[in-house]
Amino acid sequence: MSTTDQAICLRTTDYSETSQVVHFLTRGGGVVRLLAKGSKRPKSKSGGRIDLFSEGRCVFAGKSGSALGTLMEFSEMTSHSPLRRDLRRLNAGLFMLEACAALLGEGDPQPETFDLLHSVLARLGQADASPAAVLAYFQYRMLK
Repeated sequence: MSTTDQAICLRTTDYSETSQVVHFLTRGGGVVRLLAKGSKRPKSKSGGRIDLFSEGRCVFAGKSGSALGTLMEFSEMTSHSPLRRDLRRLNAGLFMLEACAALLGEGDPQPETFDLLHSVLARLGQADASPAAVLAYFQYRMLK
């Protein structure tokens, strides 16, 4: 049985020459760990290599508990590339991803946290946004 959900990439790890393990925060399923077979190939079903901050729609076959699921398809909607062009924005964004990965349990749906991360990453990518202010807002909302 496959699941389709919105997802933001929190962490990636190389698994082999052509595959990677991807940790996604999904809107309906919380944090999921998925094996993206062949994702490092340019013409893979997952759309190529998946990077941190990538946001889109993923289709995956999940396992119960903390077992590794399989990513069947990933359609990137935004890469949040402006974050990679400014060190302060990049550091703030990486902090947010790590906080979500550390604080949220696997398979525990957190739609409010997904919506928060989605909105703060979008705001962080805007030229007029202060990275320190966006990060402070994120921290405040996570502690609430």
